Amino acid sequence: EVSRICIELEKEFEGLARKDLKCLPGVKELLQEVVCAGRQIALVTNAPPTEMAFSLACLDLSNCFDVRVAAGDAPQPKPHPAPYVEGLRRLGVRAKEAIAFEDSLAGVRSAVSAGLVTVGITTSQP
Repeated sequence: EVSRICIELEKEFEGLARKDLKCLPGVKELLQEVVCAGRQIALVTNAPPTEMAFSLACLDLSNCFDVRVAAGDAPQPKPHPAPYVEGLRRLGVRAKEAIAFEDSLAGVRSAVSAGLVTVGITTSQP
């Protein structure tokens, strides 16, 4: 019964996301500018890999990231610094060579603890 409910909830989420999920204004343009400047981009998220891939596809961002770190790719999730440390390792850069953009308190704590300059983004979106 529980697994059936979970499957139904996931289908409902996917239907809503396909219709309503949108990038914040300027995100695609910023990513394009970073790529044009010859910089690498990593995505570091606590989301499971399948949810991350689904969301990126809905937003038409699947090809924008050189590196992806999802739930399970680091020994501990955000707010621990491990996800960002893993992202830096995969990119082959040091923390002082990177900037993090974060939309959650756990993410800000993770990035700052990993030594990255961090920009916290606040929105009215959940």
